Amino acid sequence: EDRAFYKTVLEGVYGELATLGIVEAGIFLLHTYYENLNIEMEVVFAKVHFTLFFCTIINAFQSVILALFTFRISDGLWVRVEELDLNNYISIRKEFVKVDQQLALLTGSSTTQSENLEADQPIHLDPESAARVARGCFQTLRYPALKARHTALLVQIRFHRLRVNFLKANNLPVKFKVSDYLVRSQIDVFNKLSRISFLSWIFLMAVLNMAYYFMGMLAWSADSIA
Repeated sequence: EDRAFYKTVLEGVYGELATLGIVEAGIFLLHTYYENLNIEMEVVFAKVHFTLFFCTIINAFQSVILALFTFRISDGLWVRVEELDLNNYISIRKEFVKVDQQLALLTGSSTTQSENLEADQPIHLDPESAARVARGCFQTLRYPALKARHTALLVQIRFHRLRVNFLKANNLPVKFKVSDYLVRSQIDVFNKLSRISFLSWIFLMAVLNMAYYFMGMLAWSADSIA
C-alpha cells in the first residue's frame, strides 16, 4: 500500500513538470511573436514561478524521506508486534516485569509496573509528572541498554492494549488487523501532506511577492545611498 503513496508523489511531480513546460512554452511563444514583451516583468514572473516549482519539488522530496523512515518504524511497532502470538506476548510481559523490577532496583525508585503501563497518558505540569520524566532521563543516561530494552518491551505491551481496546470499542472480530488500519491511515495522512492545497499556494505566492517587493526596496535604498 505504501506504493500508492509514492505513485501519488510522482503524479504530483509530473503534474508540476507539465505545468512548468506549458508555462515556459507560452513564454517562448511570446518571445517569438510578441515584440513589445516587457523583459523585466517576464524575469520577475520566471523567478516567482520557478520558486513555486522548487517549493513543490522540495515538499515532495521531504515527504518521501519522512515516509521512508516512518514506514520502517511503523512496520516494527505495529505490523511485527501484531504478528506475535499469545505465547510470545506472555513471555514479553514476564520479561518486562523482570526488566522493570531490575531498573527500579538499580535506581532505587518505587516505579511500579502499572505506572509504566499508564505512562502514555498526557504529562501534566505537576511534581509527580516532573519526577517521572526526570527518573526516565536518569535511567536512559545511567543504564542505556537496559532502558532501551525496557522501552521496546513497553511499546509492544502498549500496542497490545491499544489493539484490544480498539477491537472492543468498535465491536470488531479478533482476527481484524489493527496494524493494517493504522498503516492505511498513515498513508492517507502522507498523501495529504504531499499535496499543497490551493489556499497554501495563494499564501505562498503572496509571501513571495511581498518578499520580492521588500528586497527591491532594500536594493533601491542601497543604490541610492551609494
